[in-house]
Formats: sequence, C-alpha cells, structure tokens
Amino acid sequence: MREQDKNKIVAEPEKSESNTLYMVSRLEFIRLKLQRGDKKIIAEKLNVHPEWVSQVIRGIGVSEPVLEEAERIIRERLAEEEE
Repeated sequence: MREQDKNKIVAEPEKSESNTLYMVSRLEFIRLKLQRGDKKIIAEKLNVHPEWVSQVIRGIGVSEPVLEEAERIIRERLAEEEE
C-alpha cells in the first residue's frame, strides 16, 4: 500500500466482478418485474423526473433510492399475489 493510500479519509468502494454481476442481475430483476406506470409512481414518490428513473432502471444512471423504491414496489406486489 502506498503512503498516499494510507492517508485517505474516505475509502472508495472496491469494484469487483461479483458486485458488477449482482448489480446487473438486480437491474434485470427490476426491469422484468416493474409494470406499466411504476416508473411514474417511483418518480413522484422520490420527487425526481421520470426520465431519471428510466435511466437508472436501464443502467445508465445510478441511484440507490430509485432502486430501493422499485424493489419495495415489487415486494409489495409479490406479497399481494401470494395472499
């Protein structure tokens, strides 16, 4: 480890192949399970533009809150289907 690296205050997350694969499969799952109108619901709830939500879900943009909200909507829908 270089001396410069030891003095870093903020640690950067490591980009590994497994993280990349997880992100791809996570996005694929969200894309497959979202229904028509869900992107608009996510955008309104988070107070962001629907195009931003669309870009995040296509993997162009990065926003953890958008992905978490999409997963929440999917979880709720799956729970309702089970009942």
